[in-house]
Amino acid sequence: FNTETGPGPQPPPLETLRKMFPAEKLWPVNDYRNFHSGRNEFNDIKRYLNAFNNRYGEAKNVEEFAFKSQAANYEAIRAMYEAFSANLPHTTGLIQWTLNPSWPKLYWQLYDYCLVPGGAYFGVKRGAAPVAVIYNYGDQGIYLVNQTGQIKGDLQMAVCVYDVNSKIILATNLTVQNLDCGSKKIFDLASLSPATPVYFLSLELRAVTGEKLAENFYWLSTKADVQDEEKTTWFVTPNKSFADFTALNQLPESKVQARVSFETYNIFGTPNSAADAEVTLTNSGDTLAFFTEMKIVGAKSKQLPTPVFWDDNYISLPPHATKTFNVRFPDGETPELKLQGWNVRFDNVTTARINKL
Repeated sequence: FNTETGPGPQPPPLETLRKMFPAEKLWPVNDYRNFHSGRNEFNDIKRYLNAFNNRYGEAKNVEEFAFKSQAANYEAIRAMYEAFSANLPHTTGLIQWTLNPSWPKLYWQLYDYCLVPGGAYFGVKRGAAPVAVIYNYGDQGIYLVNQTGQIKGDLQMAVCVYDVNSKIILATNLTVQNLDCGSKKIFDLASLSPATPVYFLSLELRAVTGEKLAENFYWLSTKADVQDEEKTTWFVTPNKSFADFTALNQLPESKVQARVSFETYNIFGTPNSAADAEVTLTNSGDTLAFFTEMKIVGAKSKQLPTPVFWDDNYISLPPHATKTFNVRFPDGETPELKLQGWNVRFDNVTTARINKL
């Protein structure tokens, strides 16, 4: 049972950073950032920056840092929850420190002071899913997790590995005997030897009826993170060396089409209204579209309406894949869809608007 645990620093998205700091203090990292960190051993983000710079490469500006830090936040916290799931039933509980902050800061938050969910929020949604297919960084195994006791019958698992150039290096479909509750190892990637320094793992779980039950997507490095266990303190184990994801910065460009439909409606029994949006992204090419961030902004203000509830975000699309997402947010000024991807060019965005009672 693990209490009060978490990766620590989790810088929020760009819009929140711009509300936290004067424009001239946004970049580079300075004492303003330290003031909005924690106290004592957590009074700066030096450990985070050291890991970020070694793993992803130094950011050139605040825009790049704000976007790419969501990937670092996502993978760090997802792995924590998945380590819990992979070790069921020996693991019995996990308490994340913390859900959200009481003032604008850079630490311990799944959604920030401005109610904006970042990469960590969606990493937790994926890592803590009651039914999941996960990659265990510890033994390079793929695990089926079922904590519901409700899914019956055999399941179908699709495993696909791409190199950094989107070439498929492993693809297999497995029929998996279900388990009532717990986890079990289904497949082993320990013998895989990718030829590129970064590679991608796409997992999908379906019922025999074809219904999708779970999915997951990983970016992995052939150079592993190595911890220095002998220097462990009460709050951190430092690294001897870091995984290397800098090849992500040279990904070939992918092309994605987007379609969004907005729908506003009155909230029954109140004078208020709300809005929903359905976003469909289609990767039309042969290159994987990595880590797309979706945002709803006001057409004039370019500000984020909050609270905002995405069913998923910070997603990657394999070649020729199409996925649909939903989001709910407060009604106000005319909304627009804003997209950013690591290696993605968005060819066009088709918008439809519907109003109803």
